[in-house]
Amino acid sequence: MLVGRSTERAGIDALLVSAVDGRGGGLLIRGEPGIGKTALLDYAFERADGMRVLRARGVEAEAELAFSGLYELLRPVMSLTPEIPERQAAALEGALGLGRPLDSRLLIGAGTLSLLAAAAEEQPVLCLIDDAHWLDAASIDALSFAVRRIGADAIAVLFAARDEEPAFELVGIPQLDLAALERPDAVELLRGSGLPQRVVEDLHRAAAGNPLALLELPAALSDKQRAGQEPLPEPLPVTKAIEAAYARRIRILPAGTRRALAVAAAEPSGELSLVERACGSIDADPEALASAEEAGLVAVADARVVFQHPLVRAAAYRAAQCTPRSRPHTRPVTAPARPGTSPRPRPARTRRRRPASKARPSPRTPAAATDRPR
Repeated sequence: MLVGRSTERAGIDALLVSAVDGRGGGLLIRGEPGIGKTALLDYAFERADGMRVLRARGVEAEAELAFSGLYELLRPVMSLTPEIPERQAAALEGALGLGRPLDSRLLIGAGTLSLLAAAAEEQPVLCLIDDAHWLDAASIDALSFAVRRIGADAIAVLFAARDEEPAFELVGIPQLDLAALERPDAVELLRGSGLPQRVVEDLHRAAAGNPLALLELPAALSDKQRAGQEPLPEPLPVTKAIEAAYARRIRILPAGTRRALAVAAAEPSGELSLVERACGSIDADPEALASAEEAGLVAVADARVVFQHPLVRAAAYRAAQCTPRSRPHTRPVTAPARPGTSPRPRPARTRRRRPASKARPSPRTPAAATDRPR
């Protein structure tokens, strides 16, 4: 069940109603891992009464396999190719391995639109494409070509993609950016979990309102932490679902960067001088953090290393624990206390979102709180 997201649900409902009335269109839903993109696609599926639903999902391992995503989406309606122009049908069948290949992006894109329109003559069509940032480029080209030209057709197309993939764009297609879960919605999401409200609020703050983390983290806490008798651990514990959401971005970094990133994750204050000293103690190069900064995982500013999201920090620390050669073998370096005084309290963590890499040409709709994973 969705929690919050009234604005987003209303937008999806309006798109579906418009499509059923013969005025179709598309929408790209973007957000960080675990923010609720898939749940909104599932909401659309549940609301698609009387519509034929076609689904596809981008797969990282198939991102270089041309038209693999398009094949998954259109396979259930390929029997309708006799109803579309012959040249378009031939180009589309060739692209999907069902005929002689024809190198014509125009005919393939036009054939995609014609085939969806033919299916919509029988009943309105809803296309749901999840993890679109992992679709192969050929499928993206054909689908975006078709969606931009949906007019008086009973077709609605919803894409979901991570916002950490700046290279992925659907030019000319409206975009909906999902924001973090607000605190009242986090309380509602975890209602019935048995957690005290104070613990829920602490989790909301620590996870920066990410609903996947809110749902996954309670099981990784100790009994005393769940009861609010002990503070939440730093970094946050990482479940398999959270680790999977961020592991790829960390895994593709150079080994030296991963090592320096693990050191930064182990230093709760984020002070650059302490991170540099800790790196030096294990022969890690703090300059290697530049690659992590370019990847949008951290920002180095005002003499601090700030992780783009608390879950990135948690995943980086977890990745180091799973890779012995990358594991920081020393405790984080902290400033010594003056004689006769207690140790200096650690500064509170700060979080700063990565700035947008560039303005996207697609119109945007502001988003509110979310629900369940993805």
